[in-house]
Amino acid sequence: MPADQDSMRVEEARYDRAFELWPTELSLLAKNTQLQPHWLGTADSRFWFLRYTSDGKRFMLCDPDRASVVPAFDHELLASLVSSELSTEVRAGALPFDVVSLDPDRGTVSFAIGGNRFRWCTGETSLTPLDAHAPEIVSPDGTQALFVRDFNLYRLCADGSEQRLTTDGGDSLRYGSLPDHDRLAVYRNRGLLPAFPPVGAFWSPDSRRVLCLRVDQSEVERYPFLESVPYDGALRPHVHEVRLPLAGDSGRYRQDYVLIDLSSHTPATTGLQLPEEWGELEINATATGAVFWREDASELFALAMNPNAQRTALVAIDCASGRARVVYEERSDTFLEFGSFEYHSPSVEVMPERNEAVWYSQTSGNGHLYLLDLTNGGIKTALTQGPWRVIDLLRVDPHLGTVWFTASGLQEGEYPYNRHLCRVELAADKANAGFAQITESGLDHALPGSGLHLMALLSGNRSESMLSPDCRYFVDNASSRVSPTRTVLRRTDGSEVVVLGDADVAKLEAQNWRNPESFEVALPGLDETIHGVIVLPRHFDPAASYPVVERIYAGPQIVAQPRNFHEMLTGAFIYGAYTLAEMGFAVVIMDGPGTPLRSKAFQDKPYGQDDRLGVRYHAAVLAELSKDRPWMSMDRVGVNGHSWGGHASAMAMLLCPETYHAGVSSAGIYDPAAFFTDAAERYIGSPDYGDGRRDHADPGEQPPNYQLMSPSAYADRLAGRLLLAYGDLDENALPSSLLRFYAALQAAGKAPDLLYLPGGSHSLFAEPFFHKQLMDYFLQHLSESHPAVHHRISAVPGVRPLI
Repeated sequence: MPADQDSMRVEEARYDRAFELWPTELSLLAKNTQLQPHWLGTADSRFWFLRYTSDGKRFMLCDPDRASVVPAFDHELLASLVSSELSTEVRAGALPFDVVSLDPDRGTVSFAIGGNRFRWCTGETSLTPLDAHAPEIVSPDGTQALFVRDFNLYRLCADGSEQRLTTDGGDSLRYGSLPDHDRLAVYRNRGLLPAFPPVGAFWSPDSRRVLCLRVDQSEVERYPFLESVPYDGALRPHVHEVRLPLAGDSGRYRQDYVLIDLSSHTPATTGLQLPEEWGELEINATATGAVFWREDASELFALAMNPNAQRTALVAIDCASGRARVVYEERSDTFLEFGSFEYHSPSVEVMPERNEAVWYSQTSGNGHLYLLDLTNGGIKTALTQGPWRVIDLLRVDPHLGTVWFTASGLQEGEYPYNRHLCRVELAADKANAGFAQITESGLDHALPGSGLHLMALLSGNRSESMLSPDCRYFVDNASSRVSPTRTVLRRTDGSEVVVLGDADVAKLEAQNWRNPESFEVALPGLDETIHGVIVLPRHFDPAASYPVVERIYAGPQIVAQPRNFHEMLTGAFIYGAYTLAEMGFAVVIMDGPGTPLRSKAFQDKPYGQDDRLGVRYHAAVLAELSKDRPWMSMDRVGVNGHSWGGHASAMAMLLCPETYHAGVSSAGIYDPAAFFTDAAERYIGSPDYGDGRRDHADPGEQPPNYQLMSPSAYADRLAGRLLLAYGDLDENALPSSLLRFYAALQAAGKAPDLLYLPGGSHSLFAEPFFHKQLMDYFLQHLSESHPAVHHRISAVPGVRPLI
């Protein structure tokens, strides 16, 4: 290598220093940045939580009524018993599980290690193995349970006998089971997933009826995933065929529900009877977990949505006849949501005993709560109103007449993504009656709505409510993007009960970790400012010049920027950003028009445009930021994104070549017409082939509205260097979609680069190897450096949501 090139060679030690700030390392450097309560029961305000110390983790038990926080059990004794069971030493601070089932009154702790489950009675000196059985859903009265075998639903009776509740189930017609394409089919085929309890099966309060999902996938065509390097070591590639409908296919999943009456010796199954005005509405109880029964199980309520999310409804079902009716509905020219955040439970609560429901709507321009009349299907009153937004409905207490929720934008000038616990009166004849903001302004109070439904589980965003079941207490994880978390148990009047923990950031500070710089930019033509952060290297020198890399997501269902100290370290989109910055880059993360948690107009701004994710706004923000930051080298700007961010990063390179000079795009939704339906229709609309057709006339026909936002249609505009990365077993972003884009670029005479990851799933973004390639690409094309291409990274892969 010539001397001048040798001076640009990246030393291997730089990589090692950069990976000191890899996500798994950051989790060791900062502890207790967010504590999660696990309530012991629906009538119990006690909870356990994990607290991390210098010796490892401890399971702690909190009794709010006594303001006490004590170890949940004897960790040293349990560690010795687990050591004996596993025939290997286990430390008290490193018990090989993070979740327990705790009954302090009976003195029992249950947990799982690998595929084995155990119970420990704290007064005993041995563990009791628990029988392995098919995962089940226990009835409210505790006398029976539901489980699935061969796609049929079964009942496990109190005497241990089994009763088959459905008889026609099979691979094509499934009960209590998801369709083939649930984004986990290949994992199941490879034997990497445990069995799941029934999905989409709901008990009535009296344990006499069941609502059960039924999926017919007999007309759905198969999509082949080619496993070129088989997990089992075979030399011949495996083909995993998954039934998967693409946009424009006439053969789609037919999903409905059946009611099963268990009150007699012979269960009776009733299909739903839908009225003519039902149209394309689909009950989505499985995705949302939202099913509300009358106490006598005579009627139930659920949520429904059509495929393009332009119509949502609250529906009622008569449990004896199966007759369904629309109680209340909304329509939109763009898309609708049941709450502000897709991966949390819907901000809807039905109170059958009052013939009322609390409903989330953005009809006012901001997300707010409304009180519905179930009798006439009308709105009784707006429960909340104003130039601010409801984020999550946490709880409705009809007996106290109180609605608990989180909101943002309450104080003028405050960071608009800060969440606050609030309440209003339920029995009100005007908006904001009895309104109170419980939490302190100027901080984010991480009080997400519970994320226990299907999409929360698949996305890795599972959480439990921070509000106690009796609504008397809440766990307040309060922080800002610059101030570490203090976690306090509070009463719901805001008063302090006990401090649960303070974030320990001593080791983080010892590493000279640099807190990202927050920014706010106002652009002409936008009524709301754009917010984000800039991640800089620890050795940042304002007199130097730094190439810029935007880490982009821009999806319409979630924000990318970190909102608090915990997310500054662990956020899904800041993932790996500190490592990248350490290599000499300024990494920018922002949420522009098209993203949620702001006004509906802000979220809808780019809807129906070629620039569906608003990348031109992002480019404009970078230009504004550089005006008073001379260290931002705007002639060396890169962009990278994953999933929806894969689409955004590709479109940034194509629509804004004057701004973005190099890109790394992974696992994106590149050509919507070559993608599975539920990933596209909800946020970009149904495919429109003209003449009212939504099905293609031949497999190669492209709907013009999808072509409008397809990167392949703009392949001839590529001017910079672009690396496309994909895993061949990515069920969340189809490999063929990326390869179609790659082929379009080649046909246009462009020379993209391709990174193929054998066996890679959608979680490839958590792999250190991928991030090493990403860094090297930007080092080569933005810094004109010569990476140490064969330097092996020893960092541990992290855990990142599937988004």
